[in-house]
Amino acid sequence: MASLLVSTSLDVVTGVAWWAIKTTSKGIYYGFSYMFYGPEPEKTEIEMGDLKLLTEEIKNLREEVKVLKTKNSEIEKTENKELSYEIIQHK
Repeated sequence: MASLLVSTSLDVVTGVAWWAIKTTSKGIYYGFSYMFYGPEPEKTEIEMGDLKLLTEEIKNLREEVKVLKTKNSEIEKTENKELSYEIIQHK
């Protein structure tokens, strides 16, 4: 019975000590990081910049798709004309 109480108390003490050391070390790390490097940039600023770049890229890609579709339709028209011309020649 005594060994169970000792084991439980050591387990609790070890858990509390681990939590205290972990929390203190995180606080020291982030404190020094803040002192040397300053605050982290807000994620909304980064996301807005990325969003602008992505929207510009999407616009460019849409324009390229339009150009390619018109070129494709022109090629299909010329191929259809040539094909119909060949069919007429063979009859």
